[in-house]
Amino acid sequence: MYYTTCPHCGAHLDPGERCDCQDHPENEDQGGNANRIWEPKDTPQRKRVCSLDALVALIKHEAVDRYATNAHPLFVNCESFGSVTCYLSPDSGNYENRVTLYEAAATDVPGFRDSKWSLEEAMVALRSKFQHTDDVDYILGLIGRMDVNQQIRSEDNGVTQTVQVRSGVSFVENQQVRPIVSLAPYRTFQEVLQPESDFVFRVDQDRNVSLTEADGGMWKLAARNAVKTYLKDALAEEVYKEQVIVTL
Repeated sequence: MYYTTCPHCGAHLDPGERCDCQDHPENEDQGGNANRIWEPKDTPQRKRVCSLDALVALIKHEAVDRYATNAHPLFVNCESFGSVTCYLSPDSGNYENRVTLYEAAATDVPGFRDSKWSLEEAMVALRSKFQHTDDVDYILGLIGRMDVNQQIRSEDNGVTQTVQVRSGVSFVENQQVRPIVSLAPYRTFQEVLQPESDFVFRVDQDRNVSLTEADGGMWKLAARNAVKTYLKDALAEEVYKEQVIVTL
């Protein structure tokens, strides 16, 4: 990038730009040379919250009145499925830095990792860590018919799985296990509907139930879009006035 250098203070200048260091003789050193002095600028401390509701309240009742203009709006960025930040436009008086005012993090949701559970653990997890869907009822109904004293035989070709449950001595019941189920674990902010995604569902011969994510992480984009929609609705007036811009 082409620039010129001030012979007095060494500052980098755009072509044709005049340096203002000579306008402030009080900034000269003992040798008569002027030095550019950047005065420290007070910036607000970043506030961290754990809900979208708190973030919206801070933006509406604090940030908009103090910082937002049409020329310099607030930016609200849905950085991830569990994180949203609010920051200012670049500040020419502070080395063009952006000041981050608020950060919201979904710290009060259990989240989900690929898991293998016993029958009892699976029943507890499905009722406490997942938003209710038809497939939650399907899995609960299937494992509810598996008693710890029953014999279970599994046939799995990698695409479909059949679980044979033997009740007592003479009665055998075949249960076709769907390989893919659609579930909505609590993974993003509680103010929005949890996004559903596909999981590989398996039951082994030791009566362990496993769930493995099978959508390539696309649920994360769905969660970010849900959060963006919530914020645009909650900040509709500020967005209309171009005081706030909500982005993914």
